[in-house]
Amino acid sequence: MGPEDDVTERKMSGHEEQPYFVQHLENRTFTGDECTLKCIIMGTPIPHVEWTINEELVTEDE
Repeated sequence: MGPEDDVTERKMSGHEEQPYFVQHLENRTFTGDECTLKCIIMGTPIPHVEWTINEELVTEDE
């Protein structure tokens, strides 16, 4: 049973859980125009996550 199965099970039971980090974002320094950021956040209901830089929303195609 993986983390995704655990979330499905909690959601079906009606249990609510505050968002929490399963995998934290690592501190990194990037040069250039592109970078990939990854973290894993779980909760019930499933959390909505947005990335921002200088208070501006970052989208996947930027």
